[in-house]
Amino acid sequence: MSRFSETLLEHARHPRHFGRDDEAELFGQAGLENGPPRVEIYLRVANDVITRVTFYAAGCGVTIGACSALSELIEGCTLREAASVDTLQLTNALDGVPSDKGYCLNVCIAALRNALARRLLGDLQPR
Repeated sequence: MSRFSETLLEHARHPRHFGRDDEAELFGQAGLENGPPRVEIYLRVANDVITRVTFYAAGCGVTIGACSALSELIEGCTLREAASVDTLQLTNALDGVPSDKGYCLNVCIAALRNALARRLLGDLQPR
């Protein structure tokens, strides 16, 4: 029996929205100081609604699977709705994550919040 849910494994094996986006309005990144995981999040936005999400991740399958699930959770959300997504929601979307892999989800959420921070604080104007 695997310690990873089928949902997590599916996202890790077949990630949705994987890749960089040079035309994204918002970009955020996060990672651990000494190496992987490292995550980049790219968001296209229209009228404060996320219309497209892509990500690039260097790390384990849990990191890639979490970014994939996160991209599905936030596409179509307002920026404020996306900002409220937390690790519990992401864990539930993946049908569970082993506790020793929680840091992978934290990095994904941190990259998202980094992308949203400037816009929500008013420091970044839309293109």
